[in-house]
Amino acid sequence: MSLTSTNATSAFEPKDETEKRNNLIRKNMECMLVRSWQQRMHLGSNDYTVFSYATESFDTIEELYAHATSQLEAGNHLSSATARRYLNNLMYEGFREIDPELQAKGIAGLSLDTKLILYESIAQEFHPQNLQYLMALNDEMGLARDFYACEAEESTSFFSMDNIETLQNQYPNLINSLDRLLKSPTSFNIEAKSNIFQQLVDAYCIYCEIPRLNVRCKFEEDEGLQGFYSAYDKSITLNTNTDNFRRNPLGTIETLIHEARHSKQHALAQAYRNGEIKESHSSYIAARLFHASLMTAGGYISPEFNYSGYRDQPAEMDARAAGGAAAAALKRNQKYLSATPQRAMQPNLAFTF
Repeated sequence: MSLTSTNATSAFEPKDETEKRNNLIRKNMECMLVRSWQQRMHLGSNDYTVFSYATESFDTIEELYAHATSQLEAGNHLSSATARRYLNNLMYEGFREIDPELQAKGIAGLSLDTKLILYESIAQEFHPQNLQYLMALNDEMGLARDFYACEAEESTSFFSMDNIETLQNQYPNLINSLDRLLKSPTSFNIEAKSNIFQQLVDAYCIYCEIPRLNVRCKFEEDEGLQGFYSAYDKSITLNTNTDNFRRNPLGTIETLIHEARHSKQHALAQAYRNGEIKESHSSYIAARLFHASLMTAGGYISPEFNYSGYRDQPAEMDARAAGGAAAAALKRNQKYLSATPQRAMQPNLAFTF
């Protein structure tokens, strides 16, 4: 039996020289897109996690199945190429004769841990075919519907009624300015908005126990780009060329928390990488997913590469949940911003990171 199913279009063994050339051109273009996004996001391209350096070679699909099954059952990672080939056959009926039960259930029938191992295995190496397999695993991850909402609870509680009262006591000028900004956004210029957003993020970072983030408000040609986070210099850039920035501060705050959440994701991913987050940790699964997405050579899907895949990857789903939950909580509790009189100015926020 051939290595890949006859029903699938294999990207691993081009049929002729033309297809080889086309694959090479496509791979080079995709590499350029990924690297350009990494440069913009300052993610870098070194110091990635690699679980296995081995590149297995299989003459038959039976050998591939036997090797992959034994490794996955033992909780071991596969090489990136082997993980892609395993999923390729699982997605395109390649294991129908070898394991009908597995084939009938497909990816959805795999355990969550096996899906995570496959996700991590594929992500450890950049390859243009990673996209379809990472997207398939994301679709079938089988996480509870409220998984990312639970992860976003920290962002929700930041704008809770109780914490707004705490913020009023600690940073009265910030809360007063935020209240006025929400009521009359067009009366604030870019510099004034920038100052408010910086103070808000300062308070949020202390609350979430993450390093301080610098907020930059600058003009970007792309009006659809609300903002972005840079892990390299720990900064958030907000695009002043958007309707949200000009007229809808609640939408900008949603972007601000969304991007700040990426910093928390990096912190969780690094802690998992360092062995500080164990299976008993409440964010264990999220930390593994963030690590696979953000600290591997082939786990991050850039929006230029595939926008749907970009939106549906773990880091973006989680950040959207955090930003949306925070904005909803602020809107719900906005009336409490002006509930107490403004007090004397407090000292500047202090960071110990």
